[in-house]
Amino acid sequence: MARPPRPILTKRLVEALKAQPARFDVFDARLPGFMVRVHPSGRKSYRFKCLEAGRQRVFTLGEHGHDFPTERARAAAEILRGRSRAGDLAAAPAPRAAADRLLVSDLIIRWLREGPAAAPNKRASSWAHDASRLNRHIAPLLGKRVVASLKATDIERAQADIAEGATAADIRTGARGRAIVRGGRAAARAAITTFAACLAWAKARGLIDHNPAAGVRKIADVKRERFLSEAEAARLLATLDTLQARARISATFADVIRVLLLTGARKNEIAALTWDEFDSERGVIRLRNLRAKNGDKIIVLSPGARAILEARPRTSRFVFASDTGATTPIVGLQKPWSRVRVAAQLHWLQLCV
Repeated sequence: MARPPRPILTKRLVEALKAQPARFDVFDARLPGFMVRVHPSGRKSYRFKCLEAGRQRVFTLGEHGHDFPTERARAAAEILRGRSRAGDLAAAPAPRAAADRLLVSDLIIRWLREGPAAAPNKRASSWAHDASRLNRHIAPLLGKRVVASLKATDIERAQADIAEGATAADIRTGARGRAIVRGGRAAARAAITTFAACLAWAKARGLIDHNPAAGVRKIADVKRERFLSEAEAARLLATLDTLQARARISATFADVIRVLLLTGARKNEIAALTWDEFDSERGVIRLRNLRAKNGDKIIVLSPGARAILEARPRTSRFVFASDTGATTPIVGLQKPWSRVRVAAQLHWLQLCV
């Protein structure tokens, strides 16, 4: 009995194929080796079969869907056929095939590793915040998903889940360390904004065809800005003096917090301050592009802030050198800061990052 003629695979034909109790393959009449496999579950995946040095090889191109229609699968198969005829199949499968298997967790790792080269003016601290948002919020919710399969509704659902506290956690970070992940509306907005940037990078490099987060409406940014009253500022400074006198906070950390209070600068702008950035004669701090979030910046110092800096020992290039080594600035400001604001009964007060 003669075999029925092979059809030309089209989007309409593939979508019309009905699942059977056993999986089956439908080969394309136009492109030798190109086929679609229909699984009992109804899932349909494109494949390419060929011979290399007398050995049969089968490549999975991707799963049929809106993000990977028949035309794109055919194009990927044609690339592989060209490699096969040129004897170049020892190379990796078609780029699209690899992209279709890229998980969100793997994309996050790759973006954090390769992304800084494409954004040379983005500060290391900003990349650290991005890593925290993605690893604490996005990876737990979407990490096992294939990037190419993501839709806007998946991003919207993740945003809602983060806002509702689904990713809240108390994580041990060492023998005595811990990270409190709270979630909430602000965290949701920041996480989705960062993930959208990650996906935009993936699209620019051909890993995905479109950014599923591009059209997602982000949760409104509700800013509750409050300034210290004179009484509260005085209480904070008195608390610093008391804790320093009782050796519950080092003089270095205390001075950093004092300067932050008196200048309104960002945490890392002061914590990593170098002596060549401090112009004592003019009473200003001059920060270059990579040290300031929005480009070159001049911070005018009050007499009190200027006096604190001038009194610091010049034992390092850093004004606030680490206690463990003069070659690095201090780190770990958050713990002593938390101790100070609790003692001063200013639980709401946050450092500007």
